[in-house]
Amino acid sequence: MRSLLQRTIILIAAPVTIFVLTMLMACNQKEVRRDENNSMIMETLSSDGVNIEYRVNGPKSDTVLVFIHEWLCNQTYWKNQVQTFSGGHQVVTLDLAGHGLSGNDRARYTLDLFADDVISVIKKTKARKVILVGHSIGASVAVKVALKMPGKVIAIIAVDTFQDLTQDYPEGNIDKLLEPYRKDFKTTVRKHASLLFGDNPDSLLVQRVLNDWSSSNPDMAMATMTEKVLFNPSEWTKVLAVPVYSINAERFPANAKGNRKMLKHYQILTLTRVGHFPQLEDPQGFNKALATCLEMISKAS
Repeated sequence: MRSLLQRTIILIAAPVTIFVLTMLMACNQKEVRRDENNSMIMETLSSDGVNIEYRVNGPKSDTVLVFIHEWLCNQTYWKNQVQTFSGGHQVVTLDLAGHGLSGNDRARYTLDLFADDVISVIKKTKARKVILVGHSIGASVAVKVALKMPGKVIAIIAVDTFQDLTQDYPEGNIDKLLEPYRKDFKTTVRKHASLLFGDNPDSLLVQRVLNDWSSSNPDMAMATMTEKVLFNPSEWTKVLAVPVYSINAERFPANAKGNRKMLKHYQILTLTRVGHFPQLEDPQGFNKALATCLEMISKAS
């Protein structure tokens, strides 16, 4: 038989253990924040210590979809894709440094550091395999990620970008490109954005993009633009091993034949009546094209 002392210890210890476990569970629940769409709001640090906010949706899956936004945009631009694809996949979106709710205290804005933002998120999700969906400069970031994480990234889906991989941007034209932005950033960037939409765009969508772009940090914006145009396809196409699937707007024609010569595995789907923001201008048509890309990736795996 147990001694009186042993019974007393058990009687005291049991409630204490239950209390501690309850408090730990409460703390864990408190740490999980959710937005209005029930997405889990998470944070991590990039390689240079800048805070990166990301959101996780859907069940744990063998292959995680990671969405990377365009220049001067943020992860909310993927809202329509999160709702559609998180039913069968774990879907992750993030704000690159200097964008959205992520930190803006980066000393230098480079494609390599943007790639590190994505890599830090991928590591936190403990994903086994990753498909990167990148919009415009987000696709350039995706290439950097794939080069840094061989074997982890199995495909890139590039959205309205890589129109002609046979041409590098002339380095001598950078100053001419940036001059209007240096003189009057807000006016120039609003004019730039206004030219990117397709047929009969929603006025609220146009205003949203114009406001997001024009309220961005000019120094970050121009540094990032410089990085983008100097990311020479003549160099990275030689070393990129993962397949690239493009969803492009007919408004900005792509040199599909030339691109296939530059990349070993390249497929393109073209959407009509939309501009540079197909995921927002025609969510249904874009999601159908994205689903087609995912099906092709699955069959090729």
